Amino acid sequence: MARGRSASRRRTRHHRRPDCPAPALPMAVGRWNPVSMSSHQPDARQREVMNLCQKVEWLFRKMWPKAKRHPSVTACYSVAIRINIVKITPRLKKSAPPTALKHGRLLLQHLPTIQQPWEVASQMYKMDTDDGEIVVDQSGLDNCLAVLGTIKQTEQCVRAFLQACTPARQVTPNGAAFIADAVRRTWGSIPGAKVPRSARPDDPLCRFVTEAMALVGKNLSAATVSDMLRDRRQRRKKSKRAKVQ
Repeated sequence: MARGRSASRRRTRHHRRPDCPAPALPMAVGRWNPVSMSSHQPDARQREVMNLCQKVEWLFRKMWPKAKRHPSVTACYSVAIRINIVKITPRLKKSAPPTALKHGRLLLQHLPTIQQPWEVASQMYKMDTDDGEIVVDQSGLDNCLAVLGTIKQTEQCVRAFLQACTPARQVTPNGAAFIADAVRRTWGSIPGAKVPRSARPDDPLCRFVTEAMALVGKNLSAATVSDMLRDRRQRRKKSKRAKVQ
């Protein structure tokens, strides 16, 4: 028996009375949710981009073997995601013929002829007097004004369309230039690195983009990619559209 302390007050190794019940464990707040746990896992597209990052890092080293520093796998993310975007971008259908712009201009020429009878009709539903304007048929006047408003909006929209869609402004999505822009930005983020500018078929930038597009099934020749990077194909299309105009 411990000196100065009774047997019933003797402390155990848990420092509690033997006849007292063990303390209950606190209830856990919330439950494990497999959905929330799986949300931290990358989806199929993210995994594909991650795999592309490693291939892009290898392409940087392959095309520029003499560079003192190369982009890391993490730094290759912007290039990899653009390659993935080029992969899933749908192919354009046949572009609208240039005659569509001619039809728009033709519509503008005929709008005054369409507008005039509605303006005359609107005048028939009201009469000016010394005391002011008298509306003979409010519903008929409202209908005429609604049509005139639609004609005015049509004119504004067609003019805006013709200005925005001139042959000089029409562009075709350029996947090669889209990837090359990210390649240049990645090189520019490395201190002291030389940003590639030349895009001839035998230059590293053109060969990089050619192989990068081939990774996602876009098999183009180096000459075609070079033309895309130098915007030659776009200029040829614009010159053809201008001739048709």
